[in-house]
Amino acid sequence: MATIGHLVKTVTTAGVAERLSATDLWVSYFLIQSLETNNDQVYGGGSTVSSSSYGFYLSAAGAAAGKEQGGLGFATQVNLKDIWIDVGTGGQGVSVFYVQS
Repeated sequence: MATIGHLVKTVTTAGVAERLSATDLWVSYFLIQSLETNNDQVYGGGSTVSSSSYGFYLSAAGAAAGKEQGGLGFATQVNLKDIWIDVGTGGQGVSVFYVQS
């Protein structure tokens, strides 16, 4: 049976990347969306993510990016703790919808 959850992550200081989840959070599907109150970009990637080096970025206010894993009956798991985000302006962030299976 799948578990559906969500979280909100804000980054305190622009230029200082933070983990999407502070603890291990293995998921088979996730959707990351820029908070509606954001007025600057959010950058995502590995631990070295920054505004000049990133795997993806979300525009201000409501932009979304997601990832669905799986195929041939095997579920590939992604640990949200391994995804880092940085922001163009401190105090902004993302909401994350996820499914654990």
